[in-house]
Amino acid sequence: MTESEWLACADPQPMLDFLHGKASERKLRLFAVACCRRVWNLVTDRYSRKALTIAERYADAEVSAEKLGFAWGDARRAAQVALRQERQTAEGTTMWAVAMLCEADIGRALAAVGLAARCEAYPVVAPGLADAERNQSFLLRDIFGNPFRPLSPVSSVWPTWNDGAVRKMAQVIYDDRAFDRLPLMADALEDAGCTDAAILAHCRGGGEHVRGCWVVDLLLGKG
Repeated sequence: MTESEWLACADPQPMLDFLHGKASERKLRLFAVACCRRVWNLVTDRYSRKALTIAERYADAEVSAEKLGFAWGDARRAAQVALRQERQTAEGTTMWAVAMLCEADIGRALAAVGLAARCEAYPVVAPGLADAERNQSFLLRDIFGNPFRPLSPVSSVWPTWNDGAVRKMAQVIYDDRAFDRLPLMADALEDAGCTDAAILAHCRGGGEHVRGCWVVDLLLGKG
């Protein structure tokens, strides 16, 4: 894959293939979680909702592999019940996607991405599926940025400027999913002396942002 192909790609699978062996499991799992969160309205089963949250927390090393395994069992049973009840719907498929998220093996967890796209496009028709996959590609670029360009090092001044205002903002944005505050953080970064065009443009460029966003991760030292 070339840089221009990465920037224009509207299908997450070749992008994931390109990232194989280059990306952290944390970011890959957060991407799969973000895809399932796009269809959160379909995650109506309480065990599935809890499992999705646990998968996200597992990515950030906040829960153990054992707890992830319990979540996988709960989500899988919920999906099996839906199947026995012949609920061949977007809701039932979403349950399977969430169960996949709780697989310890990241390759198996990423299978949730394709299922989530089908749920977003339900009833599955080609144009709707293409739109869902395009949305997922945007999320991948939000999380991984442009892998063909090395990340700029964080200035030692930014984290300490104004009593750590930039880092505190980044932490609140991450914890509260307050990505609407990214333009404000760009202003604070400029005040702290940041002139990196890619960082500032990403914060001000609009579009959907999720946990794992490459700028927020950069400021928080997450990989």
